[in-house]
Amino acid sequence: MAARSIAAAFAIIISGLALGAPVASAQTSPVVQKTAPGRQPTIVHAVVEDAGSHQEMFSMRADLRRLVVAQEMYWRTRKTYATDISGLGSYQETPGVSIQIIRARADGWAARATYGDASSGVRSCVVWVGEIPSGERPLTGAERKSYPEAEASCDGDGFTTRGEWAAAGRSYMTYALDRLVRSEARFYAFHRRYTNDPSTLDPFIWDRDVAVTITAATRTGWAARATFGVSPNKSCVVWHGTLDSSDMPATIGRVVPTVDSRASCDGDQ
Repeated sequence: MAARSIAAAFAIIISGLALGAPVASAQTSPVVQKTAPGRQPTIVHAVVEDAGSHQEMFSMRADLRRLVVAQEMYWRTRKTYATDISGLGSYQETPGVSIQIIRARADGWAARATYGDASSGVRSCVVWVGEIPSGERPLTGAERKSYPEAEASCDGDGFTTRGEWAAAGRSYMTYALDRLVRSEARFYAFHRRYTNDPSTLDPFIWDRDVAVTITAATRTGWAARATFGVSPNKSCVVWHGTLDSSDMPATIGRVVPTVDSRASCDGDQ
């Protein structure tokens, strides 16, 4: 995920939720999302390297990363995910690593990687993608961890579930607001004004746990706020153009962005 260190990040954009049905125009208009029929685009974000000291952990993580790619290739041709790695063509685990796909449907999948045996101790990593309810996402064996979508979590990797979701939230919210900046710019090019009615904007895509609200829109500028369901005390905001001071956005923690069209978030230094 983004906020720890983007260096050496593993990023894939695969598929999720499109912009939803029209909502009533108001001074503050929420941007509503809903799932379109079938498997629709969702944003899968960066997976970051760690400084773990055991080669088996790196092997398990690398195998799960490759599994994410292999499953997406499989889905593109079959519109469902493989229930066993034997169905994924040339995909092979690293010697010593055992991978079990523990859930696979058209809308998502989950897997566990293990290394070792009862005598030497078993270590594990897990990953999930798609519409997997929070209570059904796999947990690592020892630390009972599960990170955001498509990011492999491993016992002993040095990171926490809470920290990973916090990092994910900032990345997801920033991405959503960046997309909104582009969509509002296209709207202005045709109408010479901005809008707080998201049904009039071109569809733009973000993570399912992010909610975006256009808090102000005039002929000269607009502002918006993004929140992340897993971290309700954090938000990001953005503005563009010329706005009255009363329309300038602020995050939940009272961070006010100073740069036009650049998202600012709680926790920014």
